Amino acid sequence: MILRLVILCCIIITSLLCEEKVKPDYSRVGLEGATKVEYNMPNIRRDQPFLSDAAYRFTLTPNYTFWPFRENKIWGESGISVGYIGIYDFYFGTKDSGPVISRKQNPILYLFTEHSLDNYKLKFVLGLGHESNGQFISSRRSYDFFESAFADSIHGSDSSGDNLRYYQYNLEDWASMGWNYYYTEWIFKKASILGTNARLTLNVHMRWFFKHGMLDPRNGDLEDKIFYDQALDGRTSIRDYDGLRYTLDWRGNSRHVNVWKENFLVYDPSFSLGLRHGYLTADFNPTLWAKVYLKLLGSLPIFYQYNNGYGRDLSNYPYKFSSHAIGVEIGAR
Repeated sequence: MILRLVILCCIIITSLLCEEKVKPDYSRVGLEGATKVEYNMPNIRRDQPFLSDAAYRFTLTPNYTFWPFRENKIWGESGISVGYIGIYDFYFGTKDSGPVISRKQNPILYLFTEHSLDNYKLKFVLGLGHESNGQFISSRRSYDFFESAFADSIHGSDSSGDNLRYYQYNLEDWASMGWNYYYTEWIFKKASILGTNARLTLNVHMRWFFKHGMLDPRNGDLEDKIFYDQALDGRTSIRDYDGLRYTLDWRGNSRHVNVWKENFLVYDPSFSLGLRHGYLTADFNPTLWAKVYLKLLGSLPIFYQYNNGYGRDLSNYPYKFSSHAIGVEIGAR
C-alpha cells in the first residue's frame, strides 16, 4: 500500500513538472500561518492532588509554499509546501520553577491542489508528517530512575511514596512519544453564504501511522508505549485514539453587533466544531472540541475553546480529560 502511494505521488509530481503550464511561479512563494496564545486549564483524570496543569499555551503553525505551480484548468492552484505545528506550555506559578514544556513538534511536507467554482472551493492535500514531543525519558527504567532521583533530591527519602506521586506529572512531561505518518485532507469551502461574506469550511483529515523511522505501516517500533503506567504499557496505541479528524468552521460576516462604544468589543458569529477518533478499537475513543470567537478592537480575534476526550498531550494520549481555554489567535498572512 505504501509503495502504491509513493508511485502515485511520483506520477502526480512528474506530470505537474513536465507540463509547461505548471512551471514554478515563484511570485507566489510566501509564508503563512498563525500564532495562538492561550491560558489553558485542563482536568486530566488522574489521582494527583498536588499540582495544577493550568498553563500558558503557545501554538505556532507556519506554512511555506516553496514550489508553487502555475494554475491551469486541470490542477488549479497547486504546489508543494512545508509546515510546522509547535505547541509549548509555560507553567508560570503552577509548577516549580515555571518550566516551558515542549508538547508537540510536528513538521510536515505536503502536495496540495485547490479548485474554485463560483463561491465554492475544494482543496486536496497529500503529505508526510512526523509528530513527537521532543522529550527524553523513553523507558520504564529511565522513568523509575528520575522519579526516585528528583523526589529524594528535593525532599529526602520518603518511604510513604508521597514525593514520588508529587513528581508524577513532572515526569510525564518528559516521557518521550513520537511517530511518523502519512495523511490526506479534503477541504471544502463555501463563501458568500446568505448574501454575506460568511464562510463555511469542512475539513476531513485521515492519517495512517507507520513504523517509527521507516515507511512501514506495521505496528513495529511506534514510540507510543505508555511505559510509566503498568496498566497501559503495551496495551494501547496512538491508533486507538487518532487517525480520523473532522472539523466544521464557520467564519462570520461583517454584520457586527457593537456591545461596547467605539467598536472596542464587537461580536462576530464565528465558531469551530471538531471530532477526532481512532480506528483500531470498537469504541473509537472520541475527542470533541468547540471554539467560539470574539473580536477585540474591531480586528483582534480572541477565543474560548472547550475540549473533552483523550490525549491533551502526546505523553498522556490514552487519558481522559476536559479543558477550558481563552486566548488570542493571530494570522501571519
